Amino acid sequence: MSQDMNEHTSANTVTASTSENLPTTEVNEQTTTNNGSMSIIAHLTELRKRLIRSLIAIGIGSCVAYYFIEDIMHILTGPAGKLYYMQPAEAFFTYIKVAVFVGFLLAL
Repeated sequence: MSQDMNEHTSANTVTASTSENLPTTEVNEQTTTNNGSMSIIAHLTELRKRLIRSLIAIGIGSCVAYYFIEDIMHILTGPAGKLYYMQPAEAFFTYIKVAVFVGFLLAL
């Protein structure tokens, strides 16, 4: 009986020592509970991820729109004719505003 006990104890020691030598990996916090609902931290993490993706999509759409800004402004100003700017930076900021708005529309 003592021999069986020693073998069982040595097996546990070997298992424990091999598990200590394995690299530790961070285990993510369980995001859902048993009934399927998410914790507030999981909701905030999901919200942050979706907001970042949305902003990246709007940024990419704005870059594409700024590439075609001359064509877009030609379409927008067609009925009005020529636009007159009162300050030097006003034209640049108008182009940026239109590009961001069109980028938002493209991201939808």
